[in-house]
Amino acid sequence: MVRRTLSCFGQVHASQAEDEGQLYKRNLDRLVDAWGHLPATEITTGRVQRFTETFGERYSSRDDALTVLRLIMETARRYELISHNPCSRLGLSKPPPRQAYWRDADIEAFLKVCRDTRVALAFKLALYTGQRAGDVLAFRWGQYDGEQITGIRQQKTGALLNIPVHTELRAALDGYRAALSVAPHPAMTMLAGRTGKPLPYTTLSWGIRDTANRAGLDGLWLHDLRRTCVVKLAEAGCSTAEIGAITGHSDQSVHRMMRTYLPKTFAMARNAITKLEKNR
Repeated sequence: MVRRTLSCFGQVHASQAEDEGQLYKRNLDRLVDAWGHLPATEITTGRVQRFTETFGERYSSRDDALTVLRLIMETARRYELISHNPCSRLGLSKPPPRQAYWRDADIEAFLKVCRDTRVALAFKLALYTGQRAGDVLAFRWGQYDGEQITGIRQQKTGALLNIPVHTELRAALDGYRAALSVAPHPAMTMLAGRTGKPLPYTTLSWGIRDTANRAGLDGLWLHDLRRTCVVKLAEAGCSTAEIGAITGHSDQSVHRMMRTYLPKTFAMARNAITKLEKNR
């Protein structure tokens, strides 16, 4: 079945970005190896359910593979190879809220072994702005005036932000820009490659993952940096309004996020006891 619909799938999804295409190809290859010999009608909901169970708690890998399979089966349905999509309404369990964040020692270890200055800059941009990876990748040099990054339009929420630049991030930005062979055009993204093309998400994600693995931090990911920023702001005593001014969340969303995602750190407990002692 999978072999029979590959050509259709490739035509329908030919417009996918190059980095997304790599993800699709990996999962397509996996599906072809497992089910390439089966007719379309034998890909049942029960078979798909059992397939998802083989991933255990690897929810991200499960969802990636299921996304590709769902698209394949939808293509098969449109071409009347099957009457319905067996990937619909599976009722899969959701992963528990992720609470991992980068501690100071983790950040230091990562930057110590990081070989790619562009990955290091991306790491600090995500850490000190608290923005999602897609928004970080869209930052342009013209938005940075040495004091702040302005006009940040979040892709997911549409929120418009102006974020003051942390001293560590300012040093990284100024140093990176000074090392470029030519001054970057204001419209160029900060993390563009030598050709001027924006850095793909997958390239950045794997760069972070590879560096983290070499630093012995294989449980920490790129998107954990957004949570880390919130943790650091909360530990510094920032109000929900102040945190939201950086992350783009509403006060209500910050409260909900802190209840769901924010780990209770020793620094927070220490701050609480310090405040208690001062209130005698």
